[in-house]
Amino acid sequence: MARKPLRLVLPLWKKLVFTALVVVCLLVGLELLLRVCGCGLPPTLNPPVATPSRLPALDPLAYFAMSDQYLGIRNRPNGSYSSWYIEGEPLCTTGEHGYRNGFEWPGDGKSPILVFVGDSVTFCSEVSDEQTGPSEAAKLLREEFDVRVLNTGVRSYSTVQAKRMLLECFRRFPQKIKVAVYTFCGNDLEENVVPNFRFPLKTPYLVRDQQTGRFQEVEVTDPVVPWGEYFLGRPVPTPPPSTTSQITQWLEARSVLLRNCLMGLRRIDFGGSAPLEFPDGKHVVPPSDYVKWHDWAAQNGGNDALRQLLAEMAEACRSHGAAFLATSSFNGSDRGSSQAFATNCAAAGVQFVSLEDEFTDKPWVYTCARVDGQFDEHYGPVGTKTYAKALAPALKRILRSQASAPETDAQTSGRVQPGIKSPNRVARFRE
Repeated sequence: MARKPLRLVLPLWKKLVFTALVVVCLLVGLELLLRVCGCGLPPTLNPPVATPSRLPALDPLAYFAMSDQYLGIRNRPNGSYSSWYIEGEPLCTTGEHGYRNGFEWPGDGKSPILVFVGDSVTFCSEVSDEQTGPSEAAKLLREEFDVRVLNTGVRSYSTVQAKRMLLECFRRFPQKIKVAVYTFCGNDLEENVVPNFRFPLKTPYLVRDQQTGRFQEVEVTDPVVPWGEYFLGRPVPTPPPSTTSQITQWLEARSVLLRNCLMGLRRIDFGGSAPLEFPDGKHVVPPSDYVKWHDWAAQNGGNDALRQLLAEMAEACRSHGAAFLATSSFNGSDRGSSQAFATNCAAAGVQFVSLEDEFTDKPWVYTCARVDGQFDEHYGPVGTKTYAKALAPALKRILRSQASAPETDAQTSGRVQPGIKSPNRVARFRE
């Protein structure tokens, strides 16, 4: 009689332990494989170093931002901030009006002005004063043109605020501004139409008038701090992250596998076509939801609002005898956003200058290195030089045409023409 084979019967807890071990081994194997292949690992110029203990508790926005009834926020005047978390510790300073200091600025009160408006890409807190994009543009223009270059960028600005800053400059420097340059960033689209997007900061935004179809500007009536006060002196409270969020962030920072899985999940629209709730003053919009905010803005008139603002900026420039250029922030990684903005400029009748030809497909070359070995998405010294190089031909064409144009009655009555320097004129206009 044949003996039946013995069957090994394991208790349930042993089966679960065995299964868990197998799964853990598979995950560890995938993690090692991804690390060997280099997937998901950001490029670094230098080996990661320990984060200095003196990292500031405030970022440049928290330091420079002060409450303003017209602009929502503006830069503190006569400010000085050293970005200790960026390699080289670049120094950012502002003048008496809160405008960024730089090459060929402050103005002398006589020379024509080329003004840059925009957000953090214009302000450039990741580089020193004379290395910002506007400063690098001034270096390329100084040998041929007698112009002063003004950087009015403010971190976190929307197109609404950039337009208002431009109008302020026209009031402050009447008959002096000859060219204005607006640099668009992808998040400007949602910032223009989503209230409290930079919660808890409050800024003016647009809403569509149902009768006329045009967008109306909504003012800030209840600022986080009283008008004219600094956010530095009155810390802005933000809800602490949840325990689950802290654990997820800790794991994501240490696991290539988890980081890539979460990036994939964030691209999935679980909300369908349901409208998003606006911030209610109690919750912070997490960065992982920015894509959804952008989609919401695009589906609810964000592009129409942007075109209206561009047209209004161009009209303001025409009425003051200045040229208007618009460009889109670009470092080689998102051609789609740049091309979409070019379409909006064409629809608004605004001259668009593409930066794409000067940038390669290696975006980390143009960004700035942090002290922890990672990269900040904003321009570093190479990025600002490339940005200026891409803009310079269009700026030179405009300044040459203005200098050679016949004078009008308005110009002969006091309007300043941007002069072309003679070959033997090498003096720098510095104060």
